Amino acid sequence: MTAIHTFDTGLHKAPRRGLSSAVAGLLAVLTLTVSLLSATPALAVVYASIVIDTENGAVLQQENADAQTYPASLTKMMTLYMLFEAMEKGKVTIRDRMPVSTYAAGQAPTKLGVPAGRTLMVEDAIKALITRSANDAAVVIAEHLGSNEPNFAQMMTRKARALGMSNTQFRNASGLPNPDQVTTARDMARLSIALRRDFPQYYDYFSIRSFRYGKQTIGTHNRVLLQYKGADGLKTGYIRDSGFNLATSARRGGHSLVGVVLGGQSGAWRDQRMMDLLDRSFASLGETGSSPVMASAAPVDTQPTKAKAAEERRLELARVAAEKREKQLAAKREAAEKKLAEAQAKKDKKAAALAKAEMERVMASAPQPLGGKQVATQWAKQQEHGGNPGDWAVQVGAFTAFSAAHTQASNAMGIVRPQISGAQLLVTPMNGANGLVYRARLTGIDNEQQAKSACKLLKQKNVSCLPVPPSNVNLAMVQDGRKTR
Repeated sequence: MTAIHTFDTGLHKAPRRGLSSAVAGLLAVLTLTVSLLSATPALAVVYASIVIDTENGAVLQQENADAQTYPASLTKMMTLYMLFEAMEKGKVTIRDRMPVSTYAAGQAPTKLGVPAGRTLMVEDAIKALITRSANDAAVVIAEHLGSNEPNFAQMMTRKARALGMSNTQFRNASGLPNPDQVTTARDMARLSIALRRDFPQYYDYFSIRSFRYGKQTIGTHNRVLLQYKGADGLKTGYIRDSGFNLATSARRGGHSLVGVVLGGQSGAWRDQRMMDLLDRSFASLGETGSSPVMASAAPVDTQPTKAKAAEERRLELARVAAEKREKQLAAKREAAEKKLAEAQAKKDKKAAALAKAEMERVMASAPQPLGGKQVATQWAKQQEHGGNPGDWAVQVGAFTAFSAAHTQASNAMGIVRPQISGAQLLVTPMNGANGLVYRARLTGIDNEQQAKSACKLLKQKNVSCLPVPPSNVNLAMVQDGRKTR
């Protein structure tokens, strides 16, 4: 997204930082560089979810809740926890101004775009993290509280352990990609509950829908907050390796729930999944009223009501347009895959080549927020190599919808990943008795014994599984590359 530029009238020059601060900053950069160079291999995208009744800790729904994946910008919830704790202890006040270093200003978007040498007020940083998910603001907080970001990340990890987040490890304050920064749905739910429990005086910040910064109005990324009855906050997140993440808090009647969805296929898919899970959970507690409406929680800022309504309408129109583009792309992709499957079934090489070329055009034509040339490149590469003919695979189902097959394969990946580090998620189109179907598989398995062990583990989790001997399988599943948020 386009960086938001600030104006001199809203900023003040930061005091000159001493040599020790400069050295600390340099060490932070060097530490981050070494960390990236020695990073462990990336995990596959994993779908996971959990819904917890915050009143008694009862788990109302869970799926892959302890599978490790990447927090993306849900990381910023811990950054805010650390800031709220410092505020409660009197170390920081809401009106304090924090210096912006060159390192902080140089963070990747999304960010506020505050120039190095200026300052950022604590309250603006809080709002920027919650609405815009500003990476530069996250680093400003980290350096203000921890001297440098690596040191602050260690503080975050220690706090995570104290909160019972035993499967979480932080390496930065923003959630930007780092293969060593991992979490689980259960741990993110624990953090969500802790934010409301430990800092009720600050929790309402998570319900803001927009705020004014300089001459800009910054709207929230959190559409569930805008659409779901009873939703009162928390946070969205996305990097390519995590999929679309969301933590949501909602109240209905006398019940308060926290839900976490990790590894969503798209922003719209993730949001709908969250609302469905919350609806079912509230219904199990005797609460009704599932129709999406505007959230009733009052925002913290004082933006005029008409301006807020206009901003909400703009965000809703953008969401509808994005969903329409996604549906159009999915329809084109399904048609191209059907042609390819038919050509392969007839062993018509010429028709198959034309179908592959059409599929590549479909993937390449996707708007940047929904995919891009990288999608077409990955798809074409998979088609060219067709998997390693010496690899075994396990099949976990066949579905009429690509999304259903992808979800099932993602779930299976989360279960077997600790045992089979080289497993790859694959969805293959083929002609079934009743038309085109998508086979959900995990490949990259070394031998028959490993495939049988994987199936045994999956069946223990009530996932159907069938070992598949080595074969050349045409691959249709791709991981697309969206802009980091």
